[in-house]
Amino acid sequence: MAKGNKRVKKIAKSLHITQTCKENRKIYTYMKLKNKYNKIVEQYLMAFVEKQELDIENCYWVADKIGEILSINEQYYFNFDDIRFDVDNNIKAGTILEWQQESIDNYSKKKKYKINYENYLKWTTK
Repeated sequence: MAKGNKRVKKIAKSLHITQTCKENRKIYTYMKLKNKYNKIVEQYLMAFVEKQELDIENCYWVADKIGEILSINEQYYFNFDDIRFDVDNNIKAGTILEWQQESIDNYSKKKKYKINYENYLKWTTK
């Protein structure tokens, strides 16, 4: 290692700059991961909206929390796991909307249960 580098490290250490550099590197890594995640979520959203023939203008993430709960026309609400499952498994268009409507109907009939999307698909394909 060159003398200059040792001197810089010694000065940086005395000024506690090394800790700041480590913290900044962690923040930078976190931001890179968050940006990648948001891009992936956006791709899933676009695939889902296109598949279901929905208007993207009527879709938003509740409380601006990307990748959590998607509102469609303030009528349907889907968590990201169900959207991802629907897209990944190429489920027939409209099935997820039917599932949600049946869940709402069951609740309004005082049947206070809601079957998750994956089990609903198993149940309806038998």
